[in-house]
Amino acid sequence: MWPTLFALLGLALLVLVWSAASRAREAAHAQAARICRDAGVQLLDQSVVLREVRPVRAPWGLALRRRYSFDYSRDGIGRERGFLVYLGPGLESATVPTGPADA
Repeated sequence: MWPTLFALLGLALLVLVWSAASRAREAAHAQAARICRDAGVQLLDQSVVLREVRPVRAPWGLALRRRYSFDYSRDGIGRERGFLVYLGPGLESATVPTGPADA
């Protein structure tokens, strides 16, 4: 009975971690799209990639710092990389495109 209970608890924990990671990635994608749209640049590949996850001490206790990267283009030809850093559920910092390149 105990091994079954521990297995179910472990499975439930994995599902919760996966669900939280999926929500965080979706939020990062929406934020990257918003940043690119506001800067007048094109988000490439419609993808935001998780680059790093690490536990850190936050003002409210222990939290995860997630670092995402995304690619964007100013002119439709070149490719540049932007970054989003989340501390817990909130956006901590972002490299914001400065706008389309002047011709």
